[in-house]
Amino acid sequence: MIKDFKGFWVRCLMPPVALAGLAGCASTARVAGSSDGVSAPSAAVRPGMHAVVVDPTDTGRYPLLVAGEHFAGIDGSDAIVRLWWTLEPAQSTSPDGVHMTNYPNVGSQMLVKTCADAATAYRRGLNPANNLEVAFFAPIQTTDAVLSCLSIARRAKQSGFHDADVVELFSAVLPPNTERCSMERTQEHSALTSSGLELKRTSEEWVESIRPLFFGDLDGDGWEDVLVEHSESATQATFHATELRAFTRRGTGPLIELCDRVPSFLPFAEEWREREALWNNNLGLLPNRAFTLRGTCTCSLDNNGHELAMTLTSVDGLLHGTKTCSREPRPIAMAGSLSETQGILLEYGLPDGVTAVWSFGWSRQKGFDRWFGGRRVIGGFERDGFNALMPSPARPHSELKGL
Repeated sequence: MIKDFKGFWVRCLMPPVALAGLAGCASTARVAGSSDGVSAPSAAVRPGMHAVVVDPTDTGRYPLLVAGEHFAGIDGSDAIVRLWWTLEPAQSTSPDGVHMTNYPNVGSQMLVKTCADAATAYRRGLNPANNLEVAFFAPIQTTDAVLSCLSIARRAKQSGFHDADVVELFSAVLPPNTERCSMERTQEHSALTSSGLELKRTSEEWVESIRPLFFGDLDGDGWEDVLVEHSESATQATFHATELRAFTRRGTGPLIELCDRVPSFLPFAEEWREREALWNNNLGLLPNRAFTLRGTCTCSLDNNGHELAMTLTSVDGLLHGTKTCSREPRPIAMAGSLSETQGILLEYGLPDGVTAVWSFGWSRQKGFDRWFGGRRVIGGFERDGFNALMPSPARPHSELKGL
């Protein structure tokens, strides 16, 4: 779901010419390779990606990379805003527009063709009318995310992707299904294929794919991040879902999913920098110092509560460490990130990649940090709940808002 950023509705009411420059982009973007005075490693241009220099004064080493021919000619903030208002990404599949409605009402209440239309629809509380319209809406959603990334991202100074096999890296987050009882991969046959940078896993009943859309520094920590489109669909039904996810990688470490760092609706630069300050100040956690949360996880296999311990280290809002529980006592590696109120952890329980995804909320109350949410095993629909606590760091969470 696209996040409703404060101020996006202004763009629905103002003409494109009045919006020029609001996205915080430089006005003289050029395609990499022109005489912009910035040299970048040529190998960083990956198959199907276009390098764009949005700000010629940006001293980052790695260029911004985007997938899609219609982004290659962007020449400044005016062009970003113009595409956001005029480009019709779903033209080939839904030329009349995507039908949006407000449940439980039925029928179309608005036709969406552009990213600006989508912003208006979300302001009105409208969503795609059915599964088919969800599929038609996906190109609009991804186009909005890429344009929003271009409006706020910087060239990265460091990269965990530049010298890596990106396809192999992302195969870790598109593994075979996992058997929940034994925590082993299932015997169900599925095939993993790749085309360019896109990965696809196909089984008899399900198709799942990951496609990189954008490379650049999204959160201001100097490291290269990747925006991907993650799609799932049933082969024998109309179900289709598309999710936009962001990942980073520090050095040669595992992929880390970035929580709440996918921009949408061309966020104001000042607004995004305020959020960067929270991440870069580590959301009040002591940087590079291990902390342990203790609590219970309620497994839906037996509906019993199990003792849980999560020992993690955090820097720039990124997390890595291990978890143990009385049902699975061996330490299992985890990596993820926090936003101001939410978090996500990828559980690396097997050598070939992710075994489960932990998504949770967190709050700071009465001297304790409380993390609460669910754990979903790859390939499963049931979620195991968990609730864990630790003493809060000395600095109150509320004090971070002014940073």
